[in-house]
Amino acid sequence: MKIIDKIKSYYKSAYTMGHFPSWVEVFTTKKKIYAYYGFLGDNNFGDELVFESAKKIFEPHILFPFRRFMPVSMKMYSYFFKKRFSGIVIGGGTLIGPLFWNENFFTTLLALKIPVYVHGTGVHKNLGFSKKWESVFNEQVFGGVRGEISKANLIEIYPSAKIAGDAAFVFFDKHNWNLKPAENRNVLINIGTHLNYEEQMSSRMELKTFIKSLIDNKYNVQFLPFHFIDNQLGAQLKEEFPEIELLEQPKNYICAENIFKNCSFAIGERLHFTVMAILSHCPFISINYRSKHVDLLESIGLSHAGLQPGKFSSSLLYDIFCNRFYFNWACSENMLAKFKQMQISEASNFMSGK
Repeated sequence: MKIIDKIKSYYKSAYTMGHFPSWVEVFTTKKKIYAYYGFLGDNNFGDELVFESAKKIFEPHILFPFRRFMPVSMKMYSYFFKKRFSGIVIGGGTLIGPLFWNENFFTTLLALKIPVYVHGTGVHKNLGFSKKWESVFNEQVFGGVRGEISKANLIEIYPSAKIAGDAAFVFFDKHNWNLKPAENRNVLINIGTHLNYEEQMSSRMELKTFIKSLIDNKYNVQFLPFHFIDNQLGAQLKEEFPEIELLEQPKNYICAENIFKNCSFAIGERLHFTVMAILSHCPFISINYRSKHVDLLESIGLSHAGLQPGKFSSSLLYDIFCNRFYFNWACSENMLAKFKQMQISEASNFMSGK
């Protein structure tokens, strides 16, 4: 049974999720092909959003994810036609740190002296970088990391690091962002993490009390999962609060934007839940259980919209919620526009080899 499950998992990841170009396209195209380094296939909206943003910024060229589970034709292509790759794109997420995946493939590409584009990638606190990362940042590097924390963590091996904001900032649309925010009674909630964090129990208890206050005051609470493991947490919340509406995980950026634009407030743990609130101009609170949240919010002057777990109360949350229409966006619009333009400009230079 385990073998059958593994085969099903392989087939799903390699052939049904739409991540890979067709073999006809890669063998006949005159477009450039870029190797994509990043997580995919784990039903994580954040990973999919970053990949979607990368495809957008590198159109009309081809992104070629190199992963453990790949179509046989793509695996063969990556082995025999490495010289067809024009560059490497390092996706978003906190990827730069002690580990380096798929070393043989990417090391071979780096030996060809092709350029690297860093797409708003986060950097772990430096506890000892893989030597492979040093080779990445010895070549032509374009793009930038997520924020000041990531930049500071990378200085040891790459003093010239730039800040590009989150990868998804390339979706920023000034016109849509300046439309009047929703004034309905929908409130979005998200909880879900890969690993437990300190003060998790107490912060989620306070969040439950906040949810009860919303329901008691006739607000429509909607739970939005951004990863398949969030669904179980949403189901548990609904058992306790039957009034909660469980939404499906968004399929893409537009689906997520439509959900956020139809809500007047959002509070959640997932990093790209916060990113979507920002891009949708929806007042929000980020539960800053890791430094990546601080890194993100500081980059666009929204540090005030993040709260450390265990340092907030349900009454504080409700006060912030009641004042949501006075949310201080300050200079965020200018920063979002700046990062979007920077990403586009750096991508252009990367593709042209400047």
